[in-house]
Amino acid sequence: KSLLRRVAAHRPFQRVTSHIREAKFLLAYTLSGSDGEEMSFELAKASDIFVIDNTFFGRMFSVKQAPHESDLEELYTLIGSQYISKIVNKKYDIGGTPTSGTTTTAGLLERIQERAPLLVSPSVTSRPLIKNAESVLDPKNFSIYQVPTLKAVYSLGNSVRMNKTTCCSQQGKRSNSLIITAEFDWFDVGFAIGELILQRCQLEDAFFISSLLETPLEQLRSRGFPVDRIIKTEATAGVKLDISPNQAENKPTPAHEKKSSTSHAVTEDSLESQATRRDVSKEPKEGSGHDFAAATTGTTEHNGFDMDNSSVVTEDTNDDMRPSKMLGSKKLGRAFTGFANRLKQTHSHSLGDGILPAPPTGGKQNVTPKDDAILHENLEKLLRNKVKQSPTVGSTGIQSEEQTIPIPEGLDHGSSCEVVPAQHIKPFVEANGKSEAHNGIKIFAYAKGDKNTLSSVDFLRKNIESVESFAVVLERLCLVFEIPLASVAIYHDPTGRAIAFNAQGALYFNVRYYHSLHYTKNLHTRQPCYCYWFVVVCHELAHNMEGPHNQTHAFYTESYTGFYMPKLLSLLSRVEE
Repeated sequence: KSLLRRVAAHRPFQRVTSHIREAKFLLAYTLSGSDGEEMSFELAKASDIFVIDNTFFGRMFSVKQAPHESDLEELYTLIGSQYISKIVNKKYDIGGTPTSGTTTTAGLLERIQERAPLLVSPSVTSRPLIKNAESVLDPKNFSIYQVPTLKAVYSLGNSVRMNKTTCCSQQGKRSNSLIITAEFDWFDVGFAIGELILQRCQLEDAFFISSLLETPLEQLRSRGFPVDRIIKTEATAGVKLDISPNQAENKPTPAHEKKSSTSHAVTEDSLESQATRRDVSKEPKEGSGHDFAAATTGTTEHNGFDMDNSSVVTEDTNDDMRPSKMLGSKKLGRAFTGFANRLKQTHSHSLGDGILPAPPTGGKQNVTPKDDAILHENLEKLLRNKVKQSPTVGSTGIQSEEQTIPIPEGLDHGSSCEVVPAQHIKPFVEANGKSEAHNGIKIFAYAKGDKNTLSSVDFLRKNIESVESFAVVLERLCLVFEIPLASVAIYHDPTGRAIAFNAQGALYFNVRYYHSLHYTKNLHTRQPCYCYWFVVVCHELAHNMEGPHNQTHAFYTESYTGFYMPKLLSLLSRVEE
């Protein structure tokens, strides 16, 4: 480092040549460990090294960093290093519908308008402002909206991370706006405004702007800020804005649903369409359970993988937790008859904890349009509540052997039995000592056979960025479905044919398929990737309502797909095509 300091102070070259740019003579270090305290050093060329002007990004991404010395940073950028804040791509996922005119947005807007002269005054900030910075915060061109949830998605090359935030800015051609949550953080607001009015907003700028907004005028005046000269104090004298964010935590309601012991998997082995096992042209027979599903279900196939495949069973096989045995029997037809009446009851009426079959659309009973609307509305409410009550992923893993389940007579399944694949997974411990991704999603490795276990652990260690990227995809889809993050997990099975499986309501996704189908093809940030895993999630959620792969399960898969498609489209609008 001393030699580099001498080079920076007395440069032995008049111009930067291509040879200098490609030479690996610059000192760089990489952070590791659970707290980022372990440092490893190496020599690298300038283009491979980042100047860390945002320590948040420096901790978020594992990159080669330049020493934190201004003279060395200037030398590194001269030769070809880049500021990490300029390279990291940032997007936002807005959860829910933006609303304006709330108490929070009105109070914050009033505060910003009050302090706007301070924020854009050249005598207050030394940072270069954009042209016409005053007009950015003008009430005619500026508005604030409130949303239930807000998350920032950061990407650097193939590495993707997601973090919660409370405010972001949106720039338009003629107007600008802030998006905030009810419990906003002043620092986030400061950073969002800084991105609107400054040519380049850094962390210290965000802190400075947030201080100007949050600090009472009397304190700003006592600290020497020209409050009386810039702000028309007579217009705001005596006004006190109580818009301090509520810091209370919103804790998820624990699930009270009775757990099913059967876990169900999406596999790749059944490339034949599910439609080949159904004859939708057949006239539905009364009491067969085909009244609704046979007329509407079709193949759910994406990227060459059929979504209707085999299942997985966990160790817990208590009789009172097994899926309903009504499938394919005469009882199923009677259950269908009573389903519509149950769904037409009031919203406050409990639909029970049992597995409910699909409602009929045909038959001898006349159904009015009003009844159809009530059926649809209450079915949607039932499915949404079921998702929100998803149980937490276990921390010890799963150990289950392959099983064969007989298919009840009368089901149009095409086989007399259904194979339930084995699952053997255990927590995967990363170098930082944790068994979860950056967003808290648990990670599991294969745990049977020394050779395959080592192969699985080695894959996860070598492709941890792929795992972290998959965690972002799943987190964004969890926002679509409103699934708690603690209810989903990532696992790696080097030989199994399951793409995903449902274990007692918790969802597990095989990163092997994500890595080969999307990450290695650079599709992990694009729409086909999200569409693929959206369908997989719908398939697995349907197993919460129906165990075996049959007409009823297909109905619920399509129901979930239809109910959550609008929110998926909203997500896709923010994803590359």
